[in-house]
Order: sequence, then structure tokens, then C-alpha cells
Amino acid sequence: MIAQDILATIEHDVPVAGVWIGLHWTVVALADGRAGMAATLQADPTAHHIHGTPDVAEAGRLHTRGALELAAYVNGRQGPDASVGWAALNALVCHDLLDSAAHDEAEMDAAEFLLAEGQTRPVAVVGHFPFTGRLRAGVETLWVLEMDPGPDDLPADAAPDILPQAGVVALTSMTLINNTFAGLLPHIRPDAVVMLLGPSTPLTPVFFARGIDVLSGVRVTDIDMLRDSVTQGASFWQVRGVQKVTITCK
Repeated sequence: MIAQDILATIEHDVPVAGVWIGLHWTVVALADGRAGMAATLQADPTAHHIHGTPDVAEAGRLHTRGALELAAYVNGRQGPDASVGWAALNALVCHDLLDSAAHDEAEMDAAEFLLAEGQTRPVAVVGHFPFTGRLRAGVETLWVLEMDPGPDDLPADAAPDILPQAGVVALTSMTLINNTFAGLLPHIRPDAVVMLLGPSTPLTPVFFARGIDVLSGVRVTDIDMLRDSVTQGASFWQVRGVQKVTITCK
């Protein structure tokens, strides 16, 4: 499991300074100044009730846990708890590649990279991103796979038919949180360029050994700004305090 492989690279625990769960994004800040974010996975709407079973089991006490304890939530937790786990994991590994010389890093967002790579190869994107329209206009062939497909999207269960045709594949990092990541990899061609993208993306070289060529995520530049925007319900285009980065394996 990819989560276990990432956890195995972490040598030291760190106290947690804060945990903030917003409508769209979850942030875990560590006492050493690092922070990570992940998409907030909503609780099962059929089970959710404001006075019923809690959606976040340790609500009000998460900031008293160690970062490794929260990161372990990536194993078996559902809903917002899973998002807390991935945000904590991202905080713990956020410097693994940003402080390393063994990669190429650019202040380029995913759309720019995919537009360049998609000039000569068909592109498949798992997850409907805001740049989908721009990408569709700029590449020759584009398939968008989405669990809740909109106009011109394909259903997510079309992945076994679509992914083997793509020379460029972009996977939303939400697939880590909802546990669909591992099931997609076997359908990707060995010669395809594969990107993992989104603010939930862990910036760790573990993915390079798993067939991912490019990581497109964020670095946290201002925790206070990030906290304020996330806790006030920001969508990603409203989020402040982060910088987009695209990292490729050398």
C-alpha cells in the first residue's frame, strides 16, 4: 500500500500545532512550522446528522495528538478523518523533495505541463479540474473521468477502457483519500507520462518508484493565511498561503 510505504519513510514524530477542517480543505500544522493540506472528504450523507454519530471521531482533541498518530488515519479511516490523515502525512513529508537536489522543480501548474505534454499524445485526466476547458481546447485528444460526470466527462468506471489509450495520464490526488489510486495504476500504459496532481499530493519520492513521473502539488508559504481561508470555506482558487509546484524525477 502506498500509504504504508510513505509512512515507513518518516523517522521522527512531531507535535501538532493545529488542525483545521474546512468545507473543501483540511490543514494540519506542525510545531516545527511545517504544514500540509488535503481535500476534505465528506462524511456519508446518509449517516450524517448534526446531533448524531460524529463525523470526526476526535473532534476538539486532534491538535493534542502527535503527527504520526494523525497520519496513521490514512489506514482505514473514512470521511474527514481520512483527510486529516493525509494532511498530516503531507505535512510530515513536505520537505522530502522540496529540500532535495534529486528532482527538477518548477513554479508551473498542472495545466501548463499537461498542455505541453498533450500536444502529441492523447491525455486522460482522472478528476474534473477547473482547467479542463482550457485543456480540451489545447490538446488533440482529452478524456476526463469523473465519479460525478458532467457534460463531456466520462464515468469513472470507464477507466479500464480509457487509460490504456492515453500517452499522458493525470490522476487527482483525491484518489489517495478515497482509496481508488491503487486500482487505477494497472490500467496505465508503461510508456505513459503519469502525473499525480492536486493540493493533496504528498511531495515524496516514494511515488517515483511507483510509476508516477510528475508530482504537482503545493508548498505552504503562510500557515496563518492558509488557516483563515480554509476555515472560512475557501474553494482552491480562494485559498491563500500556498504556492503551486510541479516536481519531476531526474
